[in-house]
Amino acid sequence: MGGHWLLLKEASFGKVSENFFYKNTVGILFEGSNNVEVEENVFLQNGYAIRYLASSSGNKIRKNDFLGNTFDLTVNNVQVNVLFEENYYDTYVGYDINRDGYGDVPHRFVSIFSIFLEISPASSILLKSPLQFTLVSR
Repeated sequence: MGGHWLLLKEASFGKVSENFFYKNTVGILFEGSNNVEVEENVFLQNGYAIRYLASSSGNKIRKNDFLGNTFDLTVNNVQVNVLFEENYYDTYVGYDINRDGYGDVPHRFVSIFSIFLEISPASSILLKSPLQFTLVSR
């Protein structure tokens, strides 16, 4: 438990699998990292499960569980090159009509409030406030 559990700075062609990220400020921080696979991990009650900087690309985040995090993902750019597939999000509000175990509506894991935090870190004073819940609610 603590600050940053895993910093991927300029790492390439690696794999992070079967880890338990619990009560960290940041579970994984991607900075300048490319072609890294993050699979079958559990992100539980972290501030940020994953912080993804635009200097990273070609990464795959698959088959992970995101549970009770303040933010499942934050990014510092509108366009990021990362693949998310077959992850479980406790905040998912879609549906699964064909009952194949996968949501039929894409999950929106980047909230407006997380974008405000990236633009203005001082807005963290509003964390857990009614304004945050208004901006995070779907």
